[in-house]
Amino acid sequence: MRKRGRRTFWLVIAGLLLVAAIVRSIFFAEEKLNPLPDRLIPGTYKFVLHDQGQDRVAVVHLPSAVAEGRTLPLVLALHGAGGSGLQFMKAGEWRKKGDDEGFIVIAPTGLPRSLGWPGNFLTNPNVWNSGQFDEDGSARLKIDDVAYLTRLLDELKTRLKFDQDRVYGVGHSNGGAMTYRLAAEHSETYRAIATVAGVIAPSLPAPSQPVPTMYIHGDRDPIMPRDGGESRLQWGKRVTLPVEEYLSQWAEKSKCEKKPQRESAGDGLLRLTYPSTQQGADVSAIFIEGQGHDWPGGRAFLPERIMGPRTNHLNATDEIWKFFEQVTAKEDVKAK
Repeated sequence: MRKRGRRTFWLVIAGLLLVAAIVRSIFFAEEKLNPLPDRLIPGTYKFVLHDQGQDRVAVVHLPSAVAEGRTLPLVLALHGAGGSGLQFMKAGEWRKKGDDEGFIVIAPTGLPRSLGWPGNFLTNPNVWNSGQFDEDGSARLKIDDVAYLTRLLDELKTRLKFDQDRVYGVGHSNGGAMTYRLAAEHSETYRAIATVAGVIAPSLPAPSQPVPTMYIHGDRDPIMPRDGGESRLQWGKRVTLPVEEYLSQWAEKSKCEKKPQRESAGDGLLRLTYPSTQQGADVSAIFIEGQGHDWPGGRAFLPERIMGPRTNHLNATDEIWKFFEQVTAKEDVKAK
């Protein structure tokens, strides 16, 4: 029995090492990207910015429309915990969408949760300091990601020709939580935001001006359960509130009704709208029946046993860009 037990133990260890190697190859074996050139040439590049003692890497995708000399919209895209900028570019197919619609995509990479140690999906994931973590005294919490991301956009203003009135924020999971923090602390920068399965930290301040918001969530998400409660992550356990409670808190801070209007949109979709109380920016949400934690309609990087099931009810990237265009068109009409 002892010999069999030892054999089982080593088989389990070997299996974990194999999973770690596969995950590392997916998330960290990145494409070889050239530095962002001075001349705007369509393509995907890296931009390194030394900030707060750290070399921060962002992936920059320039669509073919940059060759026309037009001032283009910009999407800041933030990956979830354990991911990277390039991984999120691939998961959401943001490069293709940017090429098709003519917008620039900036996808930075977070820092490892334990600074000073290499990033590793299983033991030391890249994360954003979004306000959702509470480990007091952690060196990671001393890195101000709001300051970094604000400086990143400021630095790129001098390098890229983008429309500062059409800057949008997008995030998945922990990146979604970071997107809410950006909107709360720098609402003047973002025309609209959209997230998938992102926690909204209750400690966030109310934005100085409401930001149009879209939230997308799968009702079979094992990592961010719709009804809240305890969930098991690759890095331990956590407890979250019911999703609609987070949404109500954000709606109230955004000067919207706390109780939503509900509409069954068919094909497994439930749409919620929290109308503005001051004819301002609404908060909206889409719940997808049968969908797990993966980016809906995007490319899967992890198995369903971790992320939950996938459906074809909605392509989140398409839906989010349509939302951004509608918000911009609506506000432009108001301004006339």
